[in-house]
Amino acid sequence: MNLRRAIGKEFKRSWRILRRPGRWLGLARWYWTRLLHLPGSARSVAAGTAIGCFVSFTPFLGGRVVLSAGLASLLRVNPMAAIVGSHVGNPLVYPLIFVGSVELGLWLLGRPGLGPIALERLADLALPAALGLAVAGSLTSLAVYGVVLSSVRAYQEKHKARRIATRRGREALACSATDGPAL
Repeated sequence: MNLRRAIGKEFKRSWRILRRPGRWLGLARWYWTRLLHLPGSARSVAAGTAIGCFVSFTPFLGGRVVLSAGLASLLRVNPMAAIVGSHVGNPLVYPLIFVGSVELGLWLLGRPGLGPIALERLADLALPAALGLAVAGSLTSLAVYGVVLSSVRAYQEKHKARRIATRRGREALACSATDGPAL
């Protein structure tokens, strides 16, 4: 297969995914299910997800998975949850995240909004961008932590109750089988 045909097939597949939001929802549901099934305490999973979410608000686009897994390992929380959480930021939402964060940083510093951007002015946007990304990442991470913590706790309690009920059912069957026939 030549390169042009391979690129064409890949472009068509990517375009097909972008056109159908149902596929996005399916992918989000898949990530959510994997997040609920991760081993460890609910706090560890929620903290890992929050770390990954925060890292997705940093300008380190290529290294967000490695950075989030490394931070999660250093802080002794679930690194797989951090990797899942780092997928909050993706190429489709990065422009929204960065422009919104710069606007937030400018607003917090009391400066006027972006307006037309010149290349000479990009250096002046470093501080507002860093401040906006830190605030937006922190607020989003706190919200994600709360949602994931309550969801994972509910899932783990439900799963534990189901395991206990299954165990009791097996014990009841074992007891009735060893009692012998009733006269």
